[in-house]
Amino acid sequence: MRGAICFLLLLMFILGCGHQQQIKTISKSQSPKVSSYINGDQQVQTILTLKWAKKRHALANRSISKHSLNTSDLPARIDKSTKDDHPAKKDSITTLQHETTHLIDAPLIKQLPELARGCEVTSLAMLLQNAGISVDKMTLAKQIKKDPTPYQVVDGKVHFGNPNIGFVGDIYSFKKPGYGVYHGPVYDLAKKYLSDRVIDLTGKGFAAVKNQIDHGLPVWVITTSWFRYVPDKEWETWYTESGPIRITMHEHAVLITGYDKEFIYFNDPLSGIKNRKVAKNDFLAGWKQFGEQAISFQLKS
Repeated sequence: MRGAICFLLLLMFILGCGHQQQIKTISKSQSPKVSSYINGDQQVQTILTLKWAKKRHALANRSISKHSLNTSDLPARIDKSTKDDHPAKKDSITTLQHETTHLIDAPLIKQLPELARGCEVTSLAMLLQNAGISVDKMTLAKQIKKDPTPYQVVDGKVHFGNPNIGFVGDIYSFKKPGYGVYHGPVYDLAKKYLSDRVIDLTGKGFAAVKNQIDHGLPVWVITTSWFRYVPDKEWETWYTESGPIRITMHEHAVLITGYDKEFIYFNDPLSGIKNRKVAKNDFLAGWKQFGEQAISFQLKS
């Protein structure tokens, strides 16, 4: 009997040593970063949990990377100038907005058929009528200062009037030589009607023009008849009593009535189109070639 009991105790001792050996084997095979646990079942569960956590973390990173590169579904534009490229960072996002169109309902007056070269005085008539002055283009055509210098060609050089002094040539017909007039004489004529209300914005940049439009006040300007940059080959030198002057026959005057992000709007006395629109950059390029000539007025105080 004692022999049987001793045999059973010996068998249990052998089996117990085998289970401990299994635990030691698992402990040696685990990652060095995993802490040692007392029993094998808890150790196996911990290893599986860590593996799943690493996999989930990798999937999360891949998802973030994907959305960081694809910004087409975002309601805003990511500012690439920022060093922090996190797509959700509030101060790295700029909302896309279109500049509001500012437009004035100014009178439209056509220069034709009476005034073949009368774009300057016709545009002035529109400006003055918008200011509440009752005057027509024909009256202004008579009143605008003239430079009476006759047209002649001497040794291949054109000798004619100076548009900075007064209207050059015939304002009524193309049958006789003529050109036009610049902002100086036009400003002087406008001042007869508006007194101190008239403003000469020449050379002050488009910001000054925008400021007038924003306050509901149109602006008289001289630009090119192409409403864009005119190349040097289209310019020539005239010799006047006050010295040589560079001119182009592609000169035109209009009344600016509005602007937005892409366009300039104006009343065109030649085409008879109200609030005609031209690409802003093109229009301004031509306007700058004539020294940014511009005239407007102030509201009555």
